[in-house]
Amino acid sequence: MPLQKGIDLEFFKHLKQDLTVDDQDSAYLLENNLVGGQIRTQNKLALDLKGGNFVLKTYIYPALKALATGKSIKTLMFDSVYRLCRQNPSLEAPLRVLEEYVDSKGPNSTASPRLLSCDLIDPSKSRVKIYILELNVTLEAMEDLWTLGGRLNDAATLAGLEMVRELWDLVKLPPGLRDYPEPFLQLGTIPDEQLPLMANYTLHHNEAMPEPQVYFTTFGLNDGRIAEGLVTFFERRGWDHMARTYKDSLRAYYPHADQETLNYLHAYISFSYRKGTPYLSVYLQTFETGDWPISNFGIPVVKPLRSNVGCQHPISFSIPITKAPLLGV
Repeated sequence: MPLQKGIDLEFFKHLKQDLTVDDQDSAYLLENNLVGGQIRTQNKLALDLKGGNFVLKTYIYPALKALATGKSIKTLMFDSVYRLCRQNPSLEAPLRVLEEYVDSKGPNSTASPRLLSCDLIDPSKSRVKIYILELNVTLEAMEDLWTLGGRLNDAATLAGLEMVRELWDLVKLPPGLRDYPEPFLQLGTIPDEQLPLMANYTLHHNEAMPEPQVYFTTFGLNDGRIAEGLVTFFERRGWDHMARTYKDSLRAYYPHADQETLNYLHAYISFSYRKGTPYLSVYLQTFETGDWPISNFGIPVVKPLRSNVGCQHPISFSIPITKAPLLGV
């Protein structure tokens, strides 16, 4: 018996079979020493908590499958979703628009597909999201992601674009070409890199165009400045409670951190605009939080309040903060 009614694994089984390695692929990768520093995550689950219920989602990372097959991540992902469309043709129109946008950038583009996700519910209701990584960190590149290279030009998209520009001005991402460094960072180490931009595009049933959500990658930037920028954005939207409490909440999550000097508490800020409503989420890192810090960040560490919890391991979590205008959190 499922934990909750409505869980459906049809999409998960399909995507896992197409986009993750099997035993034969794994043997080939190991025998030829092809994995190296490649991130080995292939799929993971997440929960959207809504009241007393939840919606189960999966995220699929096809990088290892691409190494094993010699096919590009883009080819693997889009071919797999097109096969899904044989039984779910209402997803095909936005998928074709997104593929045309990706292809129009050419083989040497700084933007490329990275992963995808979907809801594990009735396939006729499930959303599919395709994530694009953009190495060129500039406002122009972010605008291109938001508008699908000008393909999205309706009033809602343009209204959201103004807020994207506002956030860019407040967050102040340093421009330049960025890539992911080695996928290992020693706990307690202060990062010295900035990372690429990202966007996802939701394919809704019976909608002609994909729906964008963009990610400002703030990992590596001063957390005090990022917090100030977010508070300013909240104030301008009339989100008074969030503006008043955000910094205090952040200090409660990381009580041992000097947030004016750290640069890795804020990992991402995502933004979308749906049906006239902006949505903003803040993703906080999960290296070390609460009363169980790995390092003391250069300040004294008090005795943990819950020294008998967690077998002396750090308690880690991330807190997305989603806010709609004029609505209390």
